[in-house]
Amino acid sequence: MLQKHATKAHIAFKTVRHDFGKVIFGQPAEHDFVFTNTGVDMLIVKEVQSTCGCTIPTWSQEPVAPGEKGVISVSYDTRRSGEFEKGITVFSNADNRLLDRYFELLIDHD
Repeated sequence: MLQKHATKAHIAFKTVRHDFGKVIFGQPAEHDFVFTNTGVDMLIVKEVQSTCGCTIPTWSQEPVAPGEKGVISVSYDTRRSGEFEKGITVFSNADNRLLDRYFELLIDHD
């Protein structure tokens, strides 16, 4: 159960980390980080920055009403081999306005 926050917007993510496991070289690697606005004001995701150019985040520019859900989608360029841990930083108007989320994957040529 998500705790309701009495002031401002508050962003509560369903997960902090996603493990893709083993991914085949060149195959899509995409994940949706789902969140809920557990505050009382409209939530606005202002920006999402990735740790490198191989990670592309996308999100809705529309405000998220209290009690409603939103999604930040992340895609990773799998045209390189190896084991990786990448992240995104989420900037918003929430009382917890700066948050980091991570994902891991192992890219193989199989």
